[in-house]
Amino acid sequence: MLLDDYLQGRTLRVVVNGWTSSPTSIGASLSQGSVLSPVLWNVYIDDLLRQLPAVKAYADDCTVSLSYCGQDTQRAVANINRQLKAAEELGRA
Repeated sequence: MLLDDYLQGRTLRVVVNGWTSSPTSIGASLSQGSVLSPVLWNVYIDDLLRQLPAVKAYADDCTVSLSYCGQDTQRAVANINRQLKAAEELGRA
């Protein structure tokens, strides 16, 4: 129940040059600066990193990368697209 309270009912506002946007509900993500956020991020992202070796994580961000030879561009694009599709499917699970 504690984690539900921590993750539910949160909003985001943007402030630029003194102008503040209307609050918008946050459907996913963790609060920056919280003691729990790094631990919850690691728990959340662990499955993705284990199942998709092309995904690399640093701090609170992740990327899909692949090394390839110039003549293998089409195969590299297809591989990256497969990795992105798999990441999308894991996010829906």
